[in-house]
Amino acid sequence: MLRTFSWLAAACAALCLTTASALGLGEIDVRSKLNQRLYAVIPLSSMTGDDAEAAIIGLGSAEDFQRYGIERSEYLSTLRFAVATDGGNPRIIVTSQQTAREPFLSFLVEVRTRTSRNLREYTVLLDPPDMPAPAPVAAKPAAPAK
Repeated sequence: MLRTFSWLAAACAALCLTTASALGLGEIDVRSKLNQRLYAVIPLSSMTGDDAEAAIIGLGSAEDFQRYGIERSEYLSTLRFAVATDGGNPRIIVTSQQTAREPFLSFLVEVRTRTSRNLREYTVLLDPPDMPAPAPVAAKPAAPAK
């Protein structure tokens, strides 16, 4: 009986540790617009700041893109990934070296830690830059009534 209880307790502890260490990549928050350099933030969940800084983050490989059926455009090669941990909330900062000329981007982010590899597809739609409001058109004076 004691042996069964010990085995059960060990199994529960292992399950809890596995669940607690599961890395999560949150939804992307794009903070740039079309015809600007890309700037986006991806929150990391279930990861301490130290673990996040030790993670290797980058664009998925050409094989990953092929497996997912995503075109790997030349623009995606200009993407840079950095980890920010200030404020206690680890996150990935995605930037580009070139301006985004296409309104639609689809790419894979790969995160490698000592114990896992995560790959997630992100698709973003870049809004056009704010346009100035059109100048009001002066109304023509009404013709005098006859």
